[in-house]
Amino acid sequence: MTIEKGNVTMGFREKLEAYGVDVPTTMERLANSEPLYLKCLDIFVADANLERLGTAVEQGDLKTGFEAAHALKGVSANLGLQPFVDKICAMVEPLRSAAAGVDYRALYEAVLQEMERVKKLRMELGE
Repeated sequence: MTIEKGNVTMGFREKLEAYGVDVPTTMERLANSEPLYLKCLDIFVADANLERLGTAVEQGDLKTGFEAAHALKGVSANLGLQPFVDKICAMVEPLRSAAAGVDYRALYEAVLQEMERVKKLRMELGE
């Protein structure tokens, strides 16, 4: 059973909070619109920058990797996906400075695993 609070259902809110979203701040950013949040989350989950980041890591292209990771960081932060933000930030900062000796593949794997959690969250949120 969901209970309405504004136009954000409590079930929706609780699922976001369980993932680690700062719901009040995030939903205010999106006009407290559950459908808008879902639309933005769908766009994020399909974002080509995740694949672009993987390709860049495989090719050792740190500049492109930084650009892709930075884009993912911005969108995930706007959606309040803090666990994803934490994982992608672990890549953004070393990529920004083109740090040597960093296991970018391992960092990318952690990002991929977190994206799987985001996809699961999206499925749990329903229509």
